[in-house]
Amino acid sequence: MREVMKVLRKMYGPNIPNATEIHVSKWSQNPFVRSSWTDPVVGTSWGHFDNMAGRLGNLFFAGESISSEWYGFVQGGYFTGRDKANEIASCIKGGECESYESATELI
Repeated sequence: MREVMKVLRKMYGPNIPNATEIHVSKWSQNPFVRSSWTDPVVGTSWGHFDNMAGRLGNLFFAGESISSEWYGFVQGGYFTGRDKANEIASCIKGGECESYESATELI
């Protein structure tokens, strides 16, 4: 907590109160979790997000990392998961099932 409060006081000033609780996730030690988070760098474009959202045959990708609007947020994972589930359902039902084409314009 000391380390976290030191950083927070540099950001918000020395007069902020101590945190009442800190939760440290151990997801990296969980054998059922295989993930990371989005951290776009300078030069990342919307085309990069489109390419990450592409599919490989019957393998569809969802998650906050493919959401250009909500990357890094829980709702990005939720919305893309919902959209991909609808896309998969459409493919299974014989409806619209667009093939993936890589975004060539990455600017």
